[in-house]
Amino acid sequence: MIACDRGDHGIVTLLLANPAQDINIVNLHNNGETALHISACDACHSGIFTRLLAEPGVDPSIVNDDGLSVLHRAARRGFEDMVGELLEHANISLSASNQQAQNLFRMLQAVSFPPVSSPPLN
Repeated sequence: MIACDRGDHGIVTLLLANPAQDINIVNLHNNGETALHISACDACHSGIFTRLLAEPGVDPSIVNDDGLSVLHRAARRGFEDMVGELLEHANISLSASNQQAQNLFRMLQAVSFPPVSSPPLN
């Protein structure tokens, strides 16, 4: 996670090469975030974000201690490319809300994102 925070592509690649490495491990000392959460907080880390998102078994739906998923984090910061990548991922929930009951669409509106169509209501 420190390698993600510092944007160290080489170390991230070495760690991911270890089959015993848990891609979804939660850092209890960092607001309950995964490496994917951390990489979604800085546009300079978009290469690491893309690399992590492509890893088999990665779960972008994990929420941190504030109830924020990776999608919430990227949307809140206005990172259109990251949000686009997440929207194409199979394990993403568009209806998840954070602790302030903000879903993805409210967050996107708050940061003046380009229009995203809302999922159909069931």
